[in-house]
Amino acid sequence: MGARVVLLSKQTLLAEGIMTLLQQHVEGVEFLIIEGSHAEALTQVAVDCPLVIFLDDGTLPNFGSTTLGRLLQIIPTVRVIRLDTHSEQAQIIDCELRSIVGSSDLVDLINQGLASTPSHAGQALEQ
Repeated sequence: MGARVVLLSKQTLLAEGIMTLLQQHVEGVEFLIIEGSHAEALTQVAVDCPLVIFLDDGTLPNFGSTTLGRLLQIIPTVRVIRLDTHSEQAQIIDCELRSIVGSSDLVDLINQGLASTPSHAGQALEQ
């Protein structure tokens, strides 16, 4: 199984735009969009076992820290990245805050996950 990146969002057009943008720089990574407003969304994410999960700022409140914490227990190596759609920032759920100026910053976040997870078959992203 190749590396997977999940875009969990209530805003399908936003998720599709991010996926299209990142696919221009990605090799060996499968992107999945999961609609973030239904109750089974996190169960589906856990089954897909992604390397990275992108959440938009409108989706995170639907799940809360307890549910997200359980997901992190199930997939301890996952990087959960909350995208702030109103600024140029992303928050990694372990409280790391990064500025996002362009698509290359998102690509760098995935590269770091690929580099730190040798069990995934994905290759580093091209800059």
